[in-house]
Amino acid sequence: MKYLIINLIIFILLLFLFFIKRHVFPGSILFYEGLIFGALVGILLQILLFFLKIHIPISSGILLFILFISIGPTILDRSVSITVLTSIKSCSDCTTNKIKEQFFKIYFEENKAIEKRLKEQVLSGNVTETNEKYNLSNRGVVVYEFLQSLTTLFNIKTGYFDES
Repeated sequence: MKYLIINLIIFILLLFLFFIKRHVFPGSILFYEGLIFGALVGILLQILLFFLKIHIPISSGILLFILFISIGPTILDRSVSITVLTSIKSCSDCTTNKIKEQFFKIYFEENKAIEKRLKEQVLSGNVTETNEKYNLSNRGVVVYEFLQSLTTLFNIKTGYFDES
C-alpha cells in the first residue's frame, strides 16, 4: 500500500510539473514532450532519492504519467471526435454537410492539422521534405507497414491504409 501511495504522489507531482512546464514553455509535439519530460524528470527524481538514501521504486508513477500523457492530452491535441463535437456545438440543428464544413474549417484551416502532422513526421524521421515536397523515409515505410500490420492483427477496420 505504501508503494501505491508513493507512486500516486509521483504521478501527481509529474502532472503538476508538466502542467507548469506546458504553460511556461509549451513544446510543439505534445506526445514527445510528455515522453521526454516523464523520462527525464523520473530519472532525476530517482537519482535524488538515491542520494537521499531513500530506496523506493517510483517507476510505476512515471509509467502511469507517460500512459496518461499518451492517452489524455495527446489525444485531445489531435482528436477528430473532439473536433466533431466542437463543430456541432458551433451551430444549431446541424446537418452532416454543415458539420463537415465546420470540421474542415476548425481542424484543417484553424488548427492547421496537416502542417502540424507533417512537422511531427519530419521530426520523427518518418517523412523527408525537400523543396516543400514530402516522401516516406525508409523508417517511415517500416512504421507504415508496422501500423498496417497492427490494424490487421487487432481487426481494426479503417480506410486509412487504402491507397487511392
